[in-house]
Amino acid sequence: MSAPRGTDGRAFLDGLDARRTAAARTVMLALGTGPEAATDAEQPARDAGLGLLVRLALLAAVSALPMVLFVALLPEMSDATGASRAALTGLTLASGAAAVVGAIALAAAAHRRGRVVRIALGVAVAGAMATGAAALAATGGGLALGLAVASVAAAATRVLHPALLVDGYLPAVRTRVLFAHRAADTGGRVAAFALAAGLTALALTWRAAFLISGAVALVAVVVTVLSRPRQPFPGATDTERVRELVSTNGAGPAPAPESPRPLAEEVRRALHRPTVRRVLAVWAALGAVTIPLVSFAGFFLADRWHVAARGRLGVLAVATAAALPALALVARRVEVAFAEDPGAPLRTVAAAALVAAGGLIVAVAASVFFVALVGLAVALAAVSIAVPLLDLAALSVVVSPARPAVAALAQLSYLLVGGIGGVLIFGGIDRRFGLVGGLVSLLAPALLLAVLARRAAPVVAADLERLGDDVVVAEELARYAGSGKTLPLLVCRGLDFSYGQLQVLFGVDFTVDEGQLVALLGTNGAGKSTLLRVISGLGFPSHGSVHLRGEDITFLDAEERLRLGIAQVPGGRAVFGPLTVLENLEVVARAGARRGAAAALDDVFAAFPRLAERRDQPAATLSGGEQQMLGLSKALLLRPRVLLVDELSLGLAPKVVSELLEMVRRINREGTAVVLVEQSVNVALSIADHAFFMEKGEVRFDGPAAKLLDRNDLVRSVFLGGAAKRLSAAGRRR
Repeated sequence: MSAPRGTDGRAFLDGLDARRTAAARTVMLALGTGPEAATDAEQPARDAGLGLLVRLALLAAVSALPMVLFVALLPEMSDATGASRAALTGLTLASGAAAVVGAIALAAAAHRRGRVVRIALGVAVAGAMATGAAALAATGGGLALGLAVASVAAAATRVLHPALLVDGYLPAVRTRVLFAHRAADTGGRVAAFALAAGLTALALTWRAAFLISGAVALVAVVVTVLSRPRQPFPGATDTERVRELVSTNGAGPAPAPESPRPLAEEVRRALHRPTVRRVLAVWAALGAVTIPLVSFAGFFLADRWHVAARGRLGVLAVATAAALPALALVARRVEVAFAEDPGAPLRTVAAAALVAAGGLIVAVAASVFFVALVGLAVALAAVSIAVPLLDLAALSVVVSPARPAVAALAQLSYLLVGGIGGVLIFGGIDRRFGLVGGLVSLLAPALLLAVLARRAAPVVAADLERLGDDVVVAEELARYAGSGKTLPLLVCRGLDFSYGQLQVLFGVDFTVDEGQLVALLGTNGAGKSTLLRVISGLGFPSHGSVHLRGEDITFLDAEERLRLGIAQVPGGRAVFGPLTVLENLEVVARAGARRGAAAALDDVFAAFPRLAERRDQPAATLSGGEQQMLGLSKALLLRPRVLLVDELSLGLAPKVVSELLEMVRRINREGTAVVLVEQSVNVALSIADHAFFMEKGEVRFDGPAAKLLDRNDLVRSVFLGGAAKRLSAAGRRR
């Protein structure tokens, strides 16, 4: 029989749920939501102070200079260099591609090194120097290289800066901080347009504009570097704050923060937040509006209203500056609304998109220049407001280590999917129907932006709760283990899983102790195999968590879980058919055997002479029972902590099943916990002392195996289901 159950799994999970419920108020307060958050919103941003915001705002302002100058001076650069509009547009696309690659690289570097402030400063220095170098470029290649580096520096303000600000400031004041950072970026754009206008008035070339902006940027960056901005402690203002508040409700010291997870795991974890997925779609729609709008604006003024270069740049400066009062007006209103309704930022984005669409209509339809200018200013201000609101929504629902990666994905959606895609699509409309037609066509993505943002708003509150829930569960598991109590080897809590739109698991709780042999029973389609897939990493839940020895492995990939000691023998698919028996075993022995591969193989063949006789035979030619034996032999080689066996006895003769059960007992006696999925109650209860019963994706029974026989309602469903299956098969044969 299996090892005695050291922990009452149901009691353990019930106690965990009770502690989570008791901590719910403090969790919501720490995350800046709930009825008490308005009071918390009056607290100062005490964790980072104003220093971090001021320094990052300065970097954002100067990083905006080169790309705005490039867009503003496109007509002059075309005349001076002889390059066509198409060639310069291609250079714009290349700079956007550099920004996308740079965003991904910056996110990876931030996750690997953790010194986000230093990385941001280093990239800013490179960007300032590249801006000046672009002015001196003698060839198109040199100009493209300088703009590419400057684009990466600008990407840092969209990838690293928001993550630092969300880390450094309390949730209650993040709105105003992100809006202030956006205002600095807007101020840099206004300064770039004003600089270009002044140089044009003085009859200086575009090269002078780049040289001056590069010098200004370098001075600003050097000043920022010398001031030595402080790196915020990851998660100090939210997830670590939740841990601190929850720890006051229990005995013992709070456990140390978890070590960073692999970047791929963090990205998967983030993408399973509905808010993040939906906000990425909103970013794509925003890029499809903003980037073509900015690109078309200068040509629209020149072609439609015949505004000369000097006046055109001044008009763009005024239109861009209109975003500053709009940012100031919206920031405080959204901050108060966010405390009461976490979906408020996205609802505001939807409203801003409609305002932008109205501004575009006014700009295109106006017969008076001043009215057209007002429409253009309104459209630019509205899309500018959306940026900090999207940052606030997406970055607030993920843990600190994932924030640079989420910001990088946002830029990928904005620049690559939306921006570059928008320029290519709407550029074709521009060539066919003129600039007015191109601007009118932007109404479609603006309306799509409003719809997507509105649909994303309702899920933010639930994701904030899930973030707090994940932190509390991890805290309680660590505290439980630290108190000297026995922690279950495997803990699955509240698992939901869907195949597309079809949900299969509904709030499944499941625990396994060290060395335990557990039977997982249920009817066909109950979700047993799906639960094993989630535990082994072949599928990721839409809700809930999986912990191994107290460590959260919910979004760890299957290869990593195998190294941690979770192995699965899938029903009927446990072998590589074209390979021989020996080759099947050698693959596993080399990948994960804890002893010498040769010695481990000798042990397997000594224990199972039938496999030794067929060692050079292709696995596909083995009988069903022999294939199951080979699959279990692989598990014996791996010596996992947890072995998941799916449908061991399906379609096999009783004698073969008996041999396989003895092999399962042997694996279990050597210390491996086994989860055995079975439809046969008799087979399962002959070997296991604890059982779970699933029906329609839910756990209906969790307790001693002997007591399952007292549940006639459950056992009958298994027998009746099996009988129905046999009758159906007999009917098909007839």
